[in-house]
Amino acid sequence: MSTGTNEPQHILILGASGASGLTFIKHHLSLPDSDASKPYLTLYIRTSARSKLASVLPSSSAPTNSDTPAPRIRIIEGALTDKAALLRALSADPTISFLKPTAVISLLGAYMSLYHFLTRTTPTPIADAFRSTIVPALRESGVRRVLVLSTPSAFPVPGEYESMSWGRWLLKLIPLIAIPQGAAEMKGIANAVIGVEGLEATVFRVPFLTDEEGPKEVEAGVIGQGFVDASSLARESMVRWLIKELDEKRWVGGAPLLCNP
Repeated sequence: MSTGTNEPQHILILGASGASGLTFIKHHLSLPDSDASKPYLTLYIRTSARSKLASVLPSSSAPTNSDTPAPRIRIIEGALTDKAALLRALSADPTISFLKPTAVISLLGAYMSLYHFLTRTTPTPIADAFRSTIVPALRESGVRRVLVLSTPSAFPVPGEYESMSWGRWLLKLIPLIAIPQGAAEMKGIANAVIGVEGLEATVFRVPFLTDEEGPKEVEAGVIGQGFVDASSLARESMVRWLIKELDEKRWVGGAPLLCNP
């Protein structure tokens, strides 16, 4: 995976300590260090989340509290609203031979809250951080390529609902009713980047995510345009699709729905 030059990609991962982020790290570690196209990763995490990385990062490479716990991986701690820390994550570090990131992948998802379910309130702290801090940091650093996770219920492409069956329409309506705060968050994240001038943004929408391992085919498309979605997507296959999309750039400006057929 390369940038089209002799340099490999350098990906800043937001949400690196979540289930999908850990899957991304495990996939990265499975690639041989001798592979010149193996990307560099910057893992942007909260300080309290560092212990979660210990389950996937090799203890033999470096202490888990190291800022470079494995070859081509660095860790930077900070909140999503900490612009200084984000700019550091979006910068080069010549002391460890890290060039500036070429892309950002957000695997951030909404946190379910019983309080917000009961009160039907819909705060969107992650989406707010994208608008107030993350997108301005991207612009200031000059990093243009960004891929963010969302869901088909929260962020339907125009015309999709009109093209799907009643059964599928009802299935996609359930999250909007059952978890309105989560749906609002995922909608806000997508809206914070899609169509923003100066960004090469892709919103990748996912159904139910599973931990199935092994190579699985991924279909990407828009319902009603020759594409019929399925109900699940393996995290590992999602990671492989993201890496492929960084090279191919087929969905810049788009919002494909991903699934395992």
